[in-house]
Amino acid sequence: MPLKLIPPRAGKTPYWAVRGTYLKVYVDRSSGTDRKSVALQQLRELERKIERGEYPEKRADPAAPTFLSAAVAYMRAGRCRLHMAKLISHFGEMLLTDIDQAAIDGAALEIFPAASPATRNRKVYTPVSAVLRHAGVRIELKRPKGAKGRVRTDFMTPEDAERSSRQPRSATRPSRCC
Repeated sequence: MPLKLIPPRAGKTPYWAVRGTYLKVYVDRSSGTDRKSVALQQLRELERKIERGEYPEKRADPAAPTFLSAAVAYMRAGRCRLHMAKLISHFGEMLLTDIDQAAIDGAALEIFPAASPATRNRKVYTPVSAVLRHAGVRIELKRPKGAKGRVRTDFMTPEDAERSSRQPRSATRPSRCC
């Protein structure tokens, strides 16, 4: 059955409706107008959209996880909250499936334009990766060049090495996060 205009129903609605099937796509919607000529234009536009594959419009699944919901779940699980505020304000309601290497690189440059690669790694790449992994999304992240910071070569005498090996591990490396 091709698309056709259904006249307004007295006492129900003043608007014309478009109903029918075109190219195996079923349509039953209001035109939103009480003028037949405008409703006919909308019918023709609907036919063109169906031909181009733009109708029906794909809607985002309301239950699809967003960065905001994943970050909240991550923090409620007792994980680190450090650097999350800026990341949440940047990514917000972005779907987790839309977050990729380019999106993270763009966020790092936008949030910290003058920071070193090591700082961007610590404040953007690592927390975003942690949130994504907590939500079950695993992507292969490439850290920025220089993300490990400056390489320093220090000299230790045998006495210094002996002294540092006697200290307990927890005393030499305090916890960094929360």
